[in-house]
Amino acid sequence: MVRAEIQADSRNGHLLIRPQRSFSWRQNMLFLALIGGIYLATSVLLTVQGFWPVIPWAILDLALLFTCLYLIARAGSRREVIYLSDEEVRVERGRLKAETTLSAPRAQVYCLVRGEMRGKSAAFSVFLRLGRTTTEVGAALGPVEREQLLVALKGLLPVHEYRMR
Repeated sequence: MVRAEIQADSRNGHLLIRPQRSFSWRQNMLFLALIGGIYLATSVLLTVQGFWPVIPWAILDLALLFTCLYLIARAGSRREVIYLSDEEVRVERGRLKAETTLSAPRAQVYCLVRGEMRGKSAAFSVFLRLGRTTTEVGAALGPVEREQLLVALKGLLPVHEYRMR
C-alpha cells in the first residue's frame, strides 16, 4: 500500500509504504486456535485408538505453523516513510518506530528506476539516491503498488530510468 499525503501548495509531505497484509495478528491467532482445535480433536480420537505418537507431531506442526505466521506477520508490519521538505528528504524504516533513518538535502536526492526482465515479464525496482547513499524503497510491494509508488515519486523528485535486458 502506498499512501501519499502531499501539501497542495508545495511538494512537501510524506509517503507511507507498507506491504498488503492478509490477516492481522489477532486473525492469525484465531486461525491457529481453529487448527489447534481440529488437531486436538483428531489427536484425542487417535490416542484413544492407540496411536499416541500423533500428539507430539501435532504439537510440532502447530509450533511450526505459529513460527511461520509470526514471521509473516512481522514482515507485514514493516513500513517505510519518505518525508519530503524544502530542505531535506528523509527515509525512515521500522515497525512501530523508526529503526533506521537516512536523510540528505533535497537538492541531492533523485529516484532511480531499474527495469529488468524476470522470465517473460518486465519488472522494475525503485531506488532513492540520497547524497552518496542508494537505498531501495518499496521492495516488499507488488508490481501494481510499485507502479503507484513510482507515479507518486515522479511528481516529487527527479526520476532516472534504466532498462536492463
